[in-house]
Amino acid sequence: METFREYLEYDYAPPTIESYLRAIDHFLFHSKKKEHSEYIDIIDYLADSTYNHPRDISALKAYFNYLVETGKRTHHPCRSLRLGLSKKDVQFQELFSPKELEMLMEREERYEVLTIRNRAVISLLIYQGLTSANIERLRVLDINIDSGTIYIRATPKLSRRTLELKPRQFHLLYRYLYECRPKIEKNKSEALFLGKLGNKFSVDTLNRMLIQLQSLFPTKNLNARTIRKSVIANWLNTQKIPLEDVQLLSGQKRLSTTERYIRPDAEDRRGLINEFFPI
Repeated sequence: METFREYLEYDYAPPTIESYLRAIDHFLFHSKKKEHSEYIDIIDYLADSTYNHPRDISALKAYFNYLVETGKRTHHPCRSLRLGLSKKDVQFQELFSPKELEMLMEREERYEVLTIRNRAVISLLIYQGLTSANIERLRVLDINIDSGTIYIRATPKLSRRTLELKPRQFHLLYRYLYECRPKIEKNKSEALFLGKLGNKFSVDTLNRMLIQLQSLFPTKNLNARTIRKSVIANWLNTQKIPLEDVQLLSGQKRLSTTERYIRPDAEDRRGLINEFFPI
């Protein structure tokens, strides 16, 4: 069975690991219910403890993530407890709403084949939340129009997965595959998306394509990463898709990574901050 230290070693640097282990040792020594604690028990522990720095609260969240992911608990008691703002926290004000993401599909190109190709690419960004690396690695055989699915290969940071296509994507991808792609393919290629000269569609090609859309959102940073973050946040907070399902959809290997996209309730957060860190 994987130990808590081994679990932390996947995602954290040695100083953070030692800090988290000290915090959890303190928690297990002083907490009444220890690993069986519920939300109110953790709040009581924090209220009585000098260990209520944001990093120590992060340690508690990581510890209960570990218990859930190793089958020692069935649910996480303090997943929504967020008192501090770390560099890894999602900046929700920088993200895009579903309506804003749909606007990316409206741009017309000079050539129809590029319009269809670009819309097909953007649809995979805004509906499936793919990364630029996912887009670059797609192959023609990864699209199954009959079953309405697309296969996404694993990357060093993300798991492989098979995702459902949205109804709007069926016609779009069909047209791209059988009408547009043959017109730009110069040499036989397995790559799903091709550049306008028949070369492989690269991350640089995607970046140039998105730069042309930046004018739609002059106050936000538009790129594949912020689009993906927006999609994941919208799955959780707007569509209310369960956390574990969003982890599978996004390909994230750790549930703790996915939970960062849960938008905290402002009033609850303000109350907890006032309680533990009074001005």
